Formats: sequence, C-alpha cells, structure tokens
Amino acid sequence: MIRRTPQRLRAGMTLMELVVALTVLGMLAAAGGLAFTTIIDRQETVRTASAEVERAAALRETIRQWVLQGELMLQQGGVPRGGRGGAVGRQLAVVQPGSRAGSGATTGVTAATSTGNELSVTTNAPNPLMAAAVRIRLFVDTDANTPEEGLTMEYQASNNTALARRQLDPNVGDLSIELLDARTGRWYASTQAAAIQAYALRFAMIAAEGKVLPRLMETPMTIVYGEVPAR
Repeated sequence: MIRRTPQRLRAGMTLMELVVALTVLGMLAAAGGLAFTTIIDRQETVRTASAEVERAAALRETIRQWVLQGELMLQQGGVPRGGRGGAVGRQLAVVQPGSRAGSGATTGVTAATSTGNELSVTTNAPNPLMAAAVRIRLFVDTDANTPEEGLTMEYQASNNTALARRQLDPNVGDLSIELLDARTGRWYASTQAAAIQAYALRFAMIAAEGKVLPRLMETPMTIVYGEVPAR
C-alpha cells in the first residue's frame, strides 16, 4: 500500500498574488483619494458661494441704510444722449421724499465718468469716513484715467475735504435704478425722473460682459424712503 506524504501548507503569498493585491490596493486608494478631493472641492465651492451671498447681502443692506438715513440726489438734466459716458463734474440736486426731483440746490462734484446710471445720496448712515452728512456716489466706473473698474463709490464729507474713491466689485457692468412716482404709480429710470414725486427706489446690479454676479446682487431691491401716498 502506497502512503502519500501530506503537502506542507504555504506560509506566504506567491509573487503573482502579491502583485494582484498591490494593484487592487492601489486602485482602491486612487478611488478613495478622488472621492476625498471631490468632497473638498464641493466644500470649497459651498464656502465660496456662502461668502459671495453674505457679501452681496451686506452690500444691499448698506445701500438700503444709506438711502433710508439720507437724502437721495438725482442728476440734473439726465445724461448725454445714448445714456453713457457721464460728464466729469456733474452737479447733483437734493431730492426730498415726495418732492419734485431737481428742485433743490445743487451740491458737490464728482470725478470719474460712469455708464450714466448712478445712485448719489447724502447720508448719516455708517460710511467709510464715519462722519455725518457724507456724500456718496455709487456708480460703474468707465473712466480710463482711474484705476477702479466696475462698481465703485466716491465719498466726501464736505466741500473742504478730499474726494475719495473705492472699488467695490469689478464684475458689475451697469446699474438699474428706477424711481416710483407718487402721482402716476409708475416706475421711471433715474435718468428720466427729473420731474416726478418719487418716494421709492428700485435698485439692481447688472453683470459685466463675460462676468458672473451672485443672484442676490442682480435681484432688484425696493427701498421706500418717503411717505407712501394715500390711494
């Protein structure tokens, strides 16, 4: 009778098994790394979007307070034909709530040219100068002689102080500014509102060509700064 000697069990892996195991482990590590990178990218996208929304909300609230705690001013005589390339040194007229625009005394001068659509206000709300009765001009800078571009603000405490300028957002290409007339109940563009009884403002920002703005910045904001007329 032939007796077979039992084979001894292997204590390790063959070279082929080791190569296969390392290959599978590498594939799993690569997949895990890609998933981790995707998660990080998504978190960064969410953080960036949240920061943009917060910045847009803060800007909208700042503009609201400037108007509510100040006196709105309009360009006298509108803008040149075509609506763009506003003149340097344009005078502004103080507009009391419910009064006829353009009937007040002129005050202040501005420097940089704009698209023609701009918001100017003398306000006591918090501002970069931390002073009262500060004149603020919000516009889209189109002046090749200034370093700013896009949404820009000019501000000045009085005629005896220097005019300061600050860039707010280079992605803004124009502004939409309308005033609500108390007599007709209709909205008029600010450049065409030289003889209305305005008591509300509708304001929105428009993205420059090839640029993107947060949806909140492009959403029109309505500010009732005067007494609502009885109907």
